Amino acid sequence: MARRSFVFGSTELLIVDGSPEGVTQADRRTIALDRVSGDLFVNSNGGTEWNEVVPVAEVRLTRATPQLITAGSPTPISFDGPDGPDPDGFWSALEPTRITFPKTGRYSGCASMAFAGNPNGQRMVQVILNGSEVLGVDDRESVGGSRPSIVTASYEGRFVAGEYIEAVVQHAAAAGLNVINQPGARTSFEFTARMI
Repeated sequence: MARRSFVFGSTELLIVDGSPEGVTQADRRTIALDRVSGDLFVNSNGGTEWNEVVPVAEVRLTRATPQLITAGSPTPISFDGPDGPDPDGFWSALEPTRITFPKTGRYSGCASMAFAGNPNGQRMVQVILNGSEVLGVDDRESVGGSRPSIVTASYEGRFVAGEYIEAVVQHAAAAGLNVINQPGARTSFEFTARMI
């Protein structure tokens, strides 16, 4: 299912497979999608004036398979790609560990990772800007050997087009640990950015 958010003034519309979600039938006549260009337009006064709706720049990266992390070694997570459309080009297969900001502006997001169960040591995720500056961190003890330990770091700030962030994980278990997809947990293996 294709999902895309658009902002019109202070109103956000969520478009699901071409239909505005949460819009009543009476309001639908005020929304038009140019099927050639893909641009969305809103008629706010019922007259002849149509205004283009600007898409919200956002991305959610995921990974389908575990990634082995060596104990004590800070490691950027390599993602499979966006979970849905990426019209702004946040992600590139040539640099799969990065979210690159396509436009200068204010963004927020998070990195959420689940480490496989192991009773020993700390688990950590950091959001790192341009390979060096820590924007967000979550560092905690293991929750035990039978359950995954989930760590989530959030960030918010103003970024220049071309700057990039990475989700870097580390742990202090005695052996290597996988970062995994925890069944039933949507946020157990994701990295997000959204222009605000």
